[in-house]
Amino acid sequence: MSARCPHPKPLASRVIGTLYLLSTLSCSLPPRSEPPSLPLQPETPSTSNPATLGAHDPPDPVAPDPPFVSLSVTGYGNAIVSVPSGARRALPVLVAAHGAGDRPTWQCEVWREIVQDRGFVLCPQGTRMGWGQNLGFFFRHHHALEKEVLAALEALHERFGDRIAPGPVVYAGYSQGGTMGALMVVKHPHLFQRLVLVEGGEGEWDVPTATRFRQGGGQRVLLVCGRHLCAERARKSLGWLLKGGVDARLEHVAGGGHSYGGSVAERLLASFAWIVEGDPRWLPP
Repeated sequence: MSARCPHPKPLASRVIGTLYLLSTLSCSLPPRSEPPSLPLQPETPSTSNPATLGAHDPPDPVAPDPPFVSLSVTGYGNAIVSVPSGARRALPVLVAAHGAGDRPTWQCEVWREIVQDRGFVLCPQGTRMGWGQNLGFFFRHHHALEKEVLAALEALHERFGDRIAPGPVVYAGYSQGGTMGALMVVKHPHLFQRLVLVEGGEGEWDVPTATRFRQGGGQRVLLVCGRHLCAERARKSLGWLLKGGVDARLEHVAGGGHSYGGSVAERLLASFAWIVEGDPRWLPP
């Protein structure tokens, strides 16, 4: 609490009255603010001495990126991007495709917890399920998913440029994003060499498909199931993948349900090191 000014004794002197008036005004004025803790912006040095220009001025600080940004994609809805912070080198990309009725934001939130600042996470939007703003999104078919993912990757490179490491992309798909993704990525195995298929895409494999995937550059497939039915189909596909020469693995999270959160997300976190094993781009920055 600020100190209160004492009431002066009434005096007849005009001089004392004037002093009193000044004293009263000084008590009613707000206190002067302290100087800012940060140094003020230095004045622009004179151009008459160019040898000293910028000699000791620190570089302007670069504002950090927010953890999530909206990315404009030509011909499609905006994708969501999880942007790594504090990187001193170019970083790789993981594409995360959601299920029917899902939202790209939710996928990006889960995968950011897994990837952290080791790479970008790109989450395409898809098509809205109706006219309501609160409705989720879906992909009409795997051809639509393919076109949107490729367009989103192009937009990502245009926006972030040399911050993105050249090379293949990890593809992660949940439910519809996994089923349609498994059909789509085999057309681009040189680009999507490592796959994470969660509660979807576990029944889309046979030996010829696995062989084509490997011959085109495909390397690893992680099948993740939270339901018993999914796990049964995935065990068959696991055998086809291995016979086709693809390094594959099944994670059955019993009781996890048709979900990518909870115990399923915990298993994804524990398994992510296997997916990116041998790719130095995914080492912590």
